[in-house]
Amino acid sequence: MYYHVLILIGLASMLSQPASAQTKPVSAPAALDSLLQLGYEIKAVSFIPLAQANEIFGTNAPKTASQTLVTLQKGVSVAVCTIPSGGWALLDDGNMTDNRVCEVR
Repeated sequence: MYYHVLILIGLASMLSQPASAQTKPVSAPAALDSLLQLGYEIKAVSFIPLAQANEIFGTNAPKTASQTLVTLQKGVSVAVCTIPSGGWALLDDGNMTDNRVCEVR
């Protein structure tokens, strides 16, 4: 009989835990140059034409340039960088060192 009470108390305790107690992954901005220096490896490069970039990014879409997504990985950490395609093709210092072009998890 006491087992039923213990099971009910345990079940009630588990269900009363707030869902927000789980931590969500946090992303942080970074520069492509700094990620490469830290040992991240480029895993994929994807070209996104201007029309599709407007669909994907909505109001944050570039107005005049296609975009390139560069995916990097180091261990279990992943980073995605969004760079104007012209800047990627020329390895423009402004794009490579800008701390706002990459998001790291």
